[in-house]
Amino acid sequence: MRIDTTAISTLQADLTSRKPVFCSEMDFQLHLAWEMKESGWEVSLEHDPLCFEFNAAIDIMIHAPERVAIELKYKTALLSCEIRGRIFALKNQCADDCGMHDFIKDVSRIERVVEAGLADKGFAIFLTNHNGYWQPQSRPAPTTFDQFRLHEGRVLEGTMCWSGTPSNGTVKGREKPLVLTNSYPLTWIDHVNLNVKKGRFRYLMIEVHQRE
Repeated sequence: MRIDTTAISTLQADLTSRKPVFCSEMDFQLHLAWEMKESGWEVSLEHDPLCFEFNAAIDIMIHAPERVAIELKYKTALLSCEIRGRIFALKNQCADDCGMHDFIKDVSRIERVVEAGLADKGFAIFLTNHNGYWQPQSRPAPTTFDQFRLHEGRVLEGTMCWSGTPSNGTVKGREKPLVLTNSYPLTWIDHVNLNVKKGRFRYLMIEVHQRE
């Protein structure tokens, strides 16, 4: 079986039918990995590919039928809702600039894993109910994180870094420019719509291959 964007999207759809909302990023990671196991894929969580700095790991590593590295991000806007008798109270994770930066860093990390021959391919997946991630900037004024924006239709490529004078708290641990080897057009995919305020969830999925 070939693991590609269609295969991953099918798993996402199957997962949505049973669990449309997650309590946390770890909750998302565990349930997506479970769907993979149910499909017969051999997976491990928090896999250390031995090519990163100390205390770094890949969220999900698929070992068979193909070697695939997957990094996940789950960022939420404030939402309280009841689904099938269960109450969900999602926090407002409002640091969009850091969330955008960290997702692009995930893509860069997967590129390194694939280039090192430790995976045949990889995916970076970003799931959110915060429309500020997928909508283009509404105001003309520049921001310190313009190069990290993830809005629909953008192409991620080249070197990206902070501009202007971002706060020390924002850039701490994120000082180095992010460099991508390949180009990635961004297309957001609907995950679920709960028909309440901030109830629309969408995800961004980037597939990383070795350079030809």
